[in-house]
Amino acid sequence: MTISNSDYTTCKFFNLLHLLFIRMALVPVFMGCSGHTEDLSVSKKLVDGNKNLTLKIDDQTPNFSFGLNYFHDTKPWLFSLNQQQNELQMYDINESKLFKKLTFEIEGDKGVGQIQGFHVHNLDSIFLFPNFTNTIYLTDTSQAKIQKITYEVPSMHTPAFVLMHSFASPPVIRGDQMIVKTRPEGNYRKMKNEELSTRHLTYSIHLNNGETVPIKHYHPDGYLSGGAKNFEFSFAASEDKMVYSFFADHHLYYSNSTESEIKAVSAPSNYLKEDFPNHPLSDVTFENLKYTFASAHYGGIIYDQYRDVFYRFCFPEAEAKNQEEIMQLRGFPNTFSIMILDGELNVLGETLFDGGQYVPNNCFVAEEGLYISINHPDNPDNKEDFLSFALLTLEENN
Repeated sequence: MTISNSDYTTCKFFNLLHLLFIRMALVPVFMGCSGHTEDLSVSKKLVDGNKNLTLKIDDQTPNFSFGLNYFHDTKPWLFSLNQQQNELQMYDINESKLFKKLTFEIEGDKGVGQIQGFHVHNLDSIFLFPNFTNTIYLTDTSQAKIQKITYEVPSMHTPAFVLMHSFASPPVIRGDQMIVKTRPEGNYRKMKNEELSTRHLTYSIHLNNGETVPIKHYHPDGYLSGGAKNFEFSFAASEDKMVYSFFADHHLYYSNSTESEIKAVSAPSNYLKEDFPNHPLSDVTFENLKYTFASAHYGGIIYDQYRDVFYRFCFPEAEAKNQEEIMQLRGFPNTFSIMILDGELNVLGETLFDGGQYVPNNCFVAEEGLYISINHPDNPDNKEDFLSFALLTLEENN
């Protein structure tokens, strides 16, 4: 290995999400064509490219992925994380079929823990990130060898938090260094702005010896000045920028290097109100979940290397009367918009999508455009035994 430059039923799926909600409720501050309705673009818009990608799945795989990673060598591949089976599924996009399963043991000599996220650097270097541990596992598509990398977690911060759907935060590899997202340790209910603003957003891991260096990018000073907020964020990087998008902040924050501090740039959505509500910090689980999944907020930001643009996902306030509706919003948000920003973070446009068509937390960028899941339960084109995606292309707004 080298480090180089279902027939799942709906009931089963929601049971899986319910387990996730229980875990998230324990940390309330943290826990993101036919559907197109309106466009307030400046110069760019996303439109249905009239091309769908459908990938047949087996009866042990839900049609909602907990992580997607597109990779192109001699041909295009899509890797998908099936958390329940602790496996990566490798799909041949040209053939529209499953090519291979990489299934990993959780415990034992060959165990890698419960996989939370992964990153395909190349087909010889696939990084696995287990839950809540200071270890990374390096393998390849043959699984001939699994290398364990143990690293030092910086004080008052968590192990690498590689999330691949609602608040996307893929790692960034530069030479023998890997940059990863982290979270602050501490009592989130009691954390004040003065404390949060001293905590790092990312740190780098030396892949040869496990040494870590906190990057001089801190939570924005003032984020909690007006009251408690969910301080979840998404992280993306281009060749010359590291960009951060926060749950309740209209600004984007960026830096051109790991050595310089982050700067703020205003990038408000047309569909989110100016003021964000405060987190209720309630002992009632429903109230906390409603804030997290139904209040107006920003979700993931992802970088499109083929067009040198960033996509920022925005979620207007939604209705939720009970926990079942909250569970629906967690996996399948309704109305949402996607902002388009150029490489300098100038807003080029924003496209609003109606509810009941797409799954915004299941998307990936390919050469031809942005693929987004159409496996929404309310979408008549949703098929339980396929991972299905619609192609959105970036076009001029005439």
